[in-house]
Amino acid sequence: LMQYYPNPTNSALTNNFNSYVPLTIEQNQTLNRVDHNIGQNVRLFGRFLWQKLTYVNGNAVATSSAYSPTSDRNGVIGYTHIITPTFINDLRVGFNTLTSDVNNQFAQNGQKSAGTALGIPGFTADVDNNNPGIPTMTVTGYAGLGSSGSNWKQDDRTVHAYDQISWTKGRHTIMAGADIRRMTIGRAAQNDPRGNFTFSGRYSTQCVATTDPTKPCANAVSGNGLADMVLGYAASIVTPTFQLKGSVGSWRNGYFVQDNWQVTPKLTLLYGMRYEQPTIPYSLNGYARILNSTYTALIPSSTATTGTAFTPTPGFQFTGANNNLWAPRLGFAYRATDKIVVRGGGGIYYNPNHLNAFTLASGNYPLANSTTYTANTYFSTNTFSNPSGGTAGAGGCNPNVAGTYCNAFTDAASLPTPRMYQWNLDSGVELWKDAAFELQYLGSRSIHLDYSWQPNTPTPGAGTINSRRPYQGFGAIRQITNGGWSTYNGLTSILRQRLNHGLTANLSYTWAHNLDTSNDANGGGYLMNPYNIKADYGNSNWDIRHRFVGTLLYQFPNFAGHNYAVRTALGGWQANAIVTLQTGMPFNVGLSSDVANTGTSGIQRPNFVKRVANTCSGDFVVKNGTSASCIDATAYATPAAFTYGNLHRNDSKGAGRELVNFSMFKNFQVYERLQFQFRAEAFNVFNHANPSNPNSSGNPQLGTGSFGTITSTQTDPRVLQLVGKINF
Repeated sequence: LMQYYPNPTNSALTNNFNSYVPLTIEQNQTLNRVDHNIGQNVRLFGRFLWQKLTYVNGNAVATSSAYSPTSDRNGVIGYTHIITPTFINDLRVGFNTLTSDVNNQFAQNGQKSAGTALGIPGFTADVDNNNPGIPTMTVTGYAGLGSSGSNWKQDDRTVHAYDQISWTKGRHTIMAGADIRRMTIGRAAQNDPRGNFTFSGRYSTQCVATTDPTKPCANAVSGNGLADMVLGYAASIVTPTFQLKGSVGSWRNGYFVQDNWQVTPKLTLLYGMRYEQPTIPYSLNGYARILNSTYTALIPSSTATTGTAFTPTPGFQFTGANNNLWAPRLGFAYRATDKIVVRGGGGIYYNPNHLNAFTLASGNYPLANSTTYTANTYFSTNTFSNPSGGTAGAGGCNPNVAGTYCNAFTDAASLPTPRMYQWNLDSGVELWKDAAFELQYLGSRSIHLDYSWQPNTPTPGAGTINSRRPYQGFGAIRQITNGGWSTYNGLTSILRQRLNHGLTANLSYTWAHNLDTSNDANGGGYLMNPYNIKADYGNSNWDIRHRFVGTLLYQFPNFAGHNYAVRTALGGWQANAIVTLQTGMPFNVGLSSDVANTGTSGIQRPNFVKRVANTCSGDFVVKNGTSASCIDATAYATPAAFTYGNLHRNDSKGAGRELVNFSMFKNFQVYERLQFQFRAEAFNVFNHANPSNPNSSGNPQLGTGSFGTITSTQTDPRVLQLVGKINF
């Protein structure tokens, strides 16, 4: 194992290694298109897009390096047939694939058996699971080896067919068609496919022997985690788990009809209906289990105790499909005068649950089961030669064995399809030549939004958590439930100036307020109190109250009539600027401990005491550094034991964003069909630091040493680049 640690770069006994490892980004892209006309009435085209983006996150300890390639392929064939001058058929058939991997250095370099080569009995999962790498070595006080979790693999695939007919009859233009999609997704289970060894320094502790057999050491001096690893004495060992991919598929079909009716020369009405028909999500490879409706057993039933012994059931279905998903649409456009136009509309829209969430069913018992062996306190029984010599702990859970409390994922018995009601009204007026002002209002209300409910959470109180759970066969249960809701109201004003004396401008300001009950279920979406969703209704994670975006373009004159040198040096340049100003994003203030004693630490919130000024800004960091807290802790208080706090969700706001991008373009005509473009671009030209929310890796936890500290930025520092482009 020691071969994977780099050699020292200086002679010091500690802090004797310095290294700078670059972050490498490589991007390749190609776009191809072919058009072909068959006579005057039939048009064909084919398009194919391929792009690959690879991040290489190097690390001084090479086993922790990560290679992250993302590949996207998109292809479509189009067929348009003008059957008559008033009757047209449009057909599109296409596909999209997205593969996203995170590979360790062993997978990247083709070292498929490095873990097996260590010779640790039972730790051959790198070969057995086709998941290269060594077991994760966690070493107290030192950088560990290996990387926990699998070599992450995800692939999204969509096959899409769309057919629309258009018929013009008098003042009516009628469109009808079908939108057919088959979607699949596969994700490697997040577990420890190669196992884990923890070395704490316990067995290199210096001590004086005693005659007490239960306490053989006295006056102990702390040991060394790295010494324990060299000795091969682990404090705990987690066995490898069966490596698999949760693969889920579904059809999402829609059928529609719409009419554009020119009622009068000034008034146009648009009305239509869409019918959505999503099918039941199902497991493609059958490696999936969920809880039954009474939370008493996993289905499909199985007597297997390991993932390798489990018999998959391809086609296993999750929650049933929803019918009667009718989505009416209505809109209008009215030209009040030659300079004033009013538009408005509304409709119902459906967005079925993302398939990502259902892949979590591949982690239920026994598919991702492992056993934790804990060694004797003073004399290690966990060694490289005998990794199962310790006491098997509850990590080897079994829902059929009382007291093991397996965690589980499931979906609700009923999952109504998320539905959004959306409406808008806007008016535009011409101010002067080539200039217009527009005022827009957009509102929406969404219901049946998904979140992660925890039905096996005990009510706040004293006593052990597991003994108070409502369903004693299991520990924590994460259930995808469609019971959330959200509202949005936004008002936008826009000033547009088309090219006039070389200047083009677009200035927009938006005031908006977005509230919801949680963020999406696949990314978390847990409630502080699972039995009171209303307590979590508050500012959305992406609620930006004020936002201004200004786009300016100035075309320099050609300096016609001047000599060649002046025309070449000064003429034909184009200057561009994009200015973005916005207020900050919300964040939660949380508690670091499980005050309610419900097993849900990290998502509980404190009590609100008083309103204080928001100081989480770039100026605060400049004046106070990154070690000071920008949050006044006296505004909050820890709740009484066995209670929840009363602070609203996302009650605080972080720093805003001030960003200016600037560029200069110029085209040089080489000859008639060859042109060279030169671009000089500056992103964040003023190098303004835009701090991220405090404790950007998680919500600020009241009472912790890092509470309210700002340690990262939400935008990059100034980036300058020069670009040359040839058009021919």
